[in-house]
Amino acid sequence: MRKFMAMLKKDWVLSRKILLLQVWIVMGIWALTLVGGFAMYTIIKHQIADDETVTVTIAEGEVFNSEFQEIWTTLGDLIVYGANLYQVILPGMLALVFAVAILIGALNTDMRKNCEIFYRAQPVSLWWRALSKFIIGLFVTLGIMLGLTLAQFVLSNLIMTFYVDGVSWGLAFTGTMQYYFCMFFGIVLSGSLAWFFSAVFRDFAFFKAAGIVLGIGLLLIMINIALVAAPFIFNGWDTDFRVPTLDKLIFGFPIANTTLTDGFAGNIQMECPTDFEPEMLDVAISHVWKLIWGWDTLVKVVVSIGLFFAGTWIYIRKEVL
Repeated sequence: MRKFMAMLKKDWVLSRKILLLQVWIVMGIWALTLVGGFAMYTIIKHQIADDETVTVTIAEGEVFNSEFQEIWTTLGDLIVYGANLYQVILPGMLALVFAVAILIGALNTDMRKNCEIFYRAQPVSLWWRALSKFIIGLFVTLGIMLGLTLAQFVLSNLIMTFYVDGVSWGLAFTGTMQYYFCMFFGIVLSGSLAWFFSAVFRDFAFFKAAGIVLGIGLLLIMINIALVAAPFIFNGWDTDFRVPTLDKLIFGFPIANTTLTDGFAGNIQMECPTDFEPEMLDVAISHVWKLIWGWDTLVKVVVSIGLFFAGTWIYIRKEVL
């Protein structure tokens, strides 16, 4: 175990500059957003001050628009929940890009640097060495994603609290974490695929893997087009069956498949019915949790584990030239 911890430390030192680049990118976007928002606020404030027909009172902690006050009173919880669903998009997309970029070359980098034979000669199991690379490339990336998501969650909700009363931090955190886990398992599956392709292809692994994934995606789309056209080709034959597209197979967000109608959760629409009741949102949130921890997630985890073991097995038996 001591040797394994040393390998983790070594892989972290070699990869930390690339991994921490996510933090700098997000911080840069935050800075630009805050500067742009402040500039827009200043411009609007001056325009309002110059227009005598507009009377707006902005008081700290109070909603300055009566119509918005009425909407907030009715749909405030839904707005908070819906707004916080999207806290994960920026950190999640960066984590996806970095995890795939690191893992697609994880098993070939040492071969290109002509140091693979040296590492294989060390008294350390190749399985442990591969696991160290996999953990740093995938799960450390997901840890950074979680840290950025929580930082963005706190920052955005503090800003929201400044403008409106009654922001439910518990509900906001629930929405953030539900979307985080949706992206988490999709990134785990994507990273495991990249790991497998890294073992299969020694050169140009990214382009070859991208070609295969693109081909599978196009094939699924063509199958669905054929199913739609089937009634016109085969007279009298019709079916509602559709093959899930590749993006839905990997990132099948249960949040995007839930409806608020009559208290039944099944596709959360932000265009909520006028007779919205808080109980509807509670049922929807409970339903989304059940879908996140459902069979689809279990399949993703099992397939990801299988891809890791298959990729590592291929890597260990690959000849070093």
